[in-house]
Amino acid sequence: LNVSSVASFQASPGLAVYSATKAYVTSLTEGVSEELRHSGVRVTALCPGLTKTEFQSISNTSGLATEFPDFVWTSVPMVARTGLRAVAAGKTLAVPGLLYKVLVGFSTIIPRGASRKITRIITRRG
Repeated sequence: LNVSSVASFQASPGLAVYSATKAYVTSLTEGVSEELRHSGVRVTALCPGLTKTEFQSISNTSGLATEFPDFVWTSVPMVARTGLRAVAAGKTLAVPGLLYKVLVGFSTIIPRGASRKITRIITRRG
């Protein structure tokens, strides 16, 4: 189980290195999962959205907790359950929460330039 992020599907102004790193994790997971598909080995990328952990204070993003409403935050237990269930089901990608599933789905159909602008406006970065 590799821990990635919904940021892996979207370039995030102000968090470019984070998004790129998570994109690598997701891409690596998808590739290795396909390579091992007949081996019985399961490889899953867990891609949570905003989750209240110590990450916000460590990453200098502690203001996020007050910038976004409660409904966008996922809980650690929910993220963990989603990841474990995905591994057990042999899924390659796991995105906890309906909101983030919808956002990831939209990220595949919205032009990347428009998506970057939307992210910049939402996060007020860049």
